[in-house]
Amino acid sequence: MENERPAIFEGPTGELRLEVEGYQFPDVPNDEWDSNWLVITGDAVLDGRSWRFRDPLPYYIRTTASG
Repeated sequence: MENERPAIFEGPTGELRLEVEGYQFPDVPNDEWDSNWLVITGDAVLDGRSWRFRDPLPYYIRTTASG
């Protein structure tokens, strides 16, 4: 996950920046349920308000979304 650039989405009233921080459970390489969760960090701005977040997200969403 190193050297990957963040995904940045911009709109007329805000911006969303998403970045993969790493695996939620990097020491669990072969578990069907826990090995594929990524930790996503993000920064959001909407109508002058901003916030940050950090949440786990299953890797299969990325592969499903891309085709």
